[in-house]
Amino acid sequence: MLPGDGSHVFERTRACDVDETDDRCTVVTDSGRIRANHVVIATHLPFLDRGFFFAKAHPGMSYAVAAEISEPAAPRGMYISIDQPTRSIRSTPSQEAERRFLVIGGEGHRPGLEEDTRRRYEALERFLADRFEAHPVAHHWSAHDYAPLDGVPYIGKLRRGSCRVYSATGFAKWGLTKGTLAAMLITDLIVGRANPWAKFYDAKRLKPLASASTFAKENGQVGLQFIGARLKRRERPEDVDLEPNEGRIVRVGHRHVAKFRDEGGEVHALSARCTHLGCLVEWNTAERTWDCPCHGSRFTMTGAVIEGPAVSALPAARASR
Repeated sequence: MLPGDGSHVFERTRACDVDETDDRCTVVTDSGRIRANHVVIATHLPFLDRGFFFAKAHPGMSYAVAAEISEPAAPRGMYISIDQPTRSIRSTPSQEAERRFLVIGGEGHRPGLEEDTRRRYEALERFLADRFEAHPVAHHWSAHDYAPLDGVPYIGKLRRGSCRVYSATGFAKWGLTKGTLAAMLITDLIVGRANPWAKFYDAKRLKPLASASTFAKENGQVGLQFIGARLKRRERPEDVDLEPNEGRIVRVGHRHVAKFRDEGGEVHALSARCTHLGCLVEWNTAERTWDCPCHGSRFTMTGAVIEGPAVSALPAARASR
């Protein structure tokens, strides 16, 4: 956000929104309001649904592991495989003298569709052990990004009619370069400087020939998941004995409940309906999160939002009658 006259006005509110007028924007949060001349929404996928980016970019999750390796054996470049499954290889400095961290990435898939995501890390660990003489894996993590329908990021004004709200999304896991590009393009738009690439990356663009088949495929998959998840056979709560740090979707009458047992043994029961558009979330075994397979929203084990486009937490499940 770029403040206009330096004045910030705060007041309590329940909404999460951006109000735009011809001469000013007001960012509305659950902690107060901020006034600005221009607003850049760079929240992975824009949390405002005004541009319908959730239908124009599909989510993908990938994984990485890191293990220490001797300095002479560490690759200095960044490499990516041309065959499948995709693997990326690079190294980064370690605090230990004469050693570096070897980072192996890959195992991409759509979030919320894996029965056991721990197997993704295991595959990367095997790849590392088979090809490199490295220490045991010390770190592992997952990444989450969105791919645009036509392969080109959406960078520019949020929607038709916007004059002061901008967005950047659809980097498809190449954020280092495309994030830099987005900063350059949006800066030029704000200051009124012509940029020859602005139209090519325009966030409002429509390219039916380049994106129609992908649009139909991705959004058709969303529809199938929305219906299929509700038809899937689910256990009843009384038939489920959860281990600590385990979660599962159960059926209570006609409702679906996301149940999780924490390390202290307490069981948490949440609505399994994603607060974005109502798809059913699924349990991520490796990250211990609730993931939405439709548009990629993610929630902590207790329901807090950690990844949009959802902006509201999973509510507590209603008590059974």
